[in-house]
Amino acid sequence: MKSTPKSILTINGGSSSIKFALYEIDGSLTQLLSGEIENIGIGNTKLNFNDLNTDQKNSISIKADNYDNAAIFLIDWLEKQGCFISVKAIGHRIVHGMKHNAPELITPELLVELRNISTYDPDHLPGEIKLIELF
Repeated sequence: MKSTPKSILTINGGSSSIKFALYEIDGSLTQLLSGEIENIGIGNTKLNFNDLNTDQKNSISIKADNYDNAAIFLIDWLEKQGCFISVKAIGHRIVHGMKHNAPELITPELLVELRNISTYDPDHLPGEIKLIELF
């Protein structure tokens, strides 16, 4: 019986978008799925995605009038994708972590520190923290 390959999900939250990519870990990284939710809170919000297993590219209109709704939609959509079951870790890109400039494990202490510096980047950090908590 063949085991399910392990994968990593990457999340990059912007001020009006959430980009994502799913990579299989098999000695090297192989991208399986990528995409973004764009125009969050602006109108004409869309999920654009590319499934590299099926070579399917698609764009669908979604209802996401705010960042929270868009993130919840994305999580629900990802959970319905066959390859999502293999996710073993999630990496988040933080735009402005100030003194945090290398990969770190997310801890409660790190989240407190990021909340404390959110005023330095109010367009990105609050949404990125929300994404970490939701995922």
